[in-house]
Amino acid sequence: MVGEAGVGKSRLLLEFRNSLTNQDFNYLEGRCLHYGGSMAYLPFLDLLKTFFEIEDGHREFLIKKNIQKKLTTLDSELLLDFRPAFQDLLSLKIEDESWLKLEPKIKRERTFEALKNLFISLSAEKPLVLAVEDLHWVDKTSDEFLDYFIHSMAHHPILLILLYRPEYTHQWGSKSYYSKIGLDQLTMESSAELVSAILEGGDVASKLKELILNRSAGNPLFMEEFTHTLLENGSIERKNNQFVLSTKIDDIRVPDTIQGIIAARMDRLEENLKRTMQVASVIGVILRFVSEHFMEAGGFQDLGSGEDYPSGNRYVN
Repeated sequence: MVGEAGVGKSRLLLEFRNSLTNQDFNYLEGRCLHYGGSMAYLPFLDLLKTFFEIEDGHREFLIKKNIQKKLTTLDSELLLDFRPAFQDLLSLKIEDESWLKLEPKIKRERTFEALKNLFISLSAEKPLVLAVEDLHWVDKTSDEFLDYFIHSMAHHPILLILLYRPEYTHQWGSKSYYSKIGLDQLTMESSAELVSAILEGGDVASKLKELILNRSAGNPLFMEEFTHTLLENGSIERKNNQFVLSTKIDDIRVPDTIQGIIAARMDRLEENLKRTMQVASVIGVILRFVSEHFMEAGGFQDLGSGEDYPSGNRYVN
């Protein structure tokens, strides 16, 4: 699935995921990160953590126990032989001396085999859907594994969904089992429908609609963020069941990029919320584990409800 930033690749994947049932499909999803180019196997670590049911805060002995249990469930002696490879991928202590003595090149080959055999075994249980987002940021090792795996998956019930921007290049286009879905910017008609959906509960004045459509140029994410920004800074008001501009167009100051709009909206948060978000951005996924325990102890009481702030749950939740 190919498209520029903000055209709806992730949203389309989400809707597709929600249409699947766990009874009929195995589904695993990973993501590349813009700073993860040097982190080998990064998107596949997400897949493994989901499959092995690894959560933040799990101790090493529990993770190893989960690996053993899940591999045994697949009823594959071959996969059990690959336990050191999975332990290595997940940065666990490895006690298998034969694995520790392997040359890096052989370890890499064995790791590729381990991942491939895991996915094929899962597909034998029931059809497997693998999804990797933001492939344009993929690390070199993961990219090479994908090339290796794509050559091996043709005769198995596996759907591999890869989301990326046009600048990413590959050599799979000649495969008979490769299909490309290109997502473009919205048409004017579709854009107008989206604006009406965002500003629900009233008609949208023609000048306001024209402003949003011209600024967003058909990019749905920019359109959504731009519209919410106008609502938050008071540039839009509702009169007689109609949304209208309350400010002259020349006086509206809104950044021209998605990143700029989001940053500006965050800057308007109260200082304690802004500080919380700054800390959360550094802590990352560990924050969920910490915050759950902090909330149980009665923390965050001074922040109030997300409903008290113009951005609501969009950033604060």
